[in-house]
Amino acid sequence: MLENYGEVLRVGDVAEILGFGQTSVYDLLRTGELEGFMKKGKWLIPKESIRRFLNRNAYGKKDIYRVL
Repeated sequence: MLENYGEVLRVGDVAEILGFGQTSVYDLLRTGELEGFMKKGKWLIPKESIRRFLNRNAYGKKDIYRVL
């Protein structure tokens, strides 16, 4: 699934991939659970950051490697 995206994703893309709402993605960014950076007032998330987040939170998810 991640192969359909560029190396840096927007919050909406990450929300779609993770199955979260955008507010939850913003919360993850603010708490540092998901690494990202701001550019021109918008959060951008490197694809590798999403992989790390998924690997840390993979418990109970049988199809998690489908995304990687």
